[in-house]
Amino acid sequence: MKAKITKISKSPSNYGGFFYYVFFWGFDGKAYRSCVASGMRNFAKWEPVIEAFKDGKTMVLDNLQLVKSNDPKQKDFINADSLFVLIQDGVDSRQVGLFNEPKTDEPKISNEEARGRISAVLASL
Repeated sequence: MKAKITKISKSPSNYGGFFYYVFFWGFDGKAYRSCVASGMRNFAKWEPVIEAFKDGKTMVLDNLQLVKSNDPKQKDFINADSLFVLIQDGVDSRQVGLFNEPKTDEPKISNEEARGRISAVLASL
């Protein structure tokens, strides 16, 4: 699923650190949200996106995984563990080697290296 980030709110977490509600407007015309916590491993890929959004950049993400709610009172939400693809000014992060699955003979990149690659792409925009 493809969606644009419309708002990010930050709150202190009861478990230390912070959590962020990331609000999206899906290209299907519906509103969604996700919750990202600074203490979780997936925060390494979200942090540069959150910072870029706070700096005023338009953030469009693709390949977001939707979690369907079984409760009719609850809205569907975006899984924060989605292996999203950043789309910015026509640049697809898959074209610069971010988030691609490595070949079997290549090691997976670390969270720090992923954060560095994402930050470098965002800085070049």
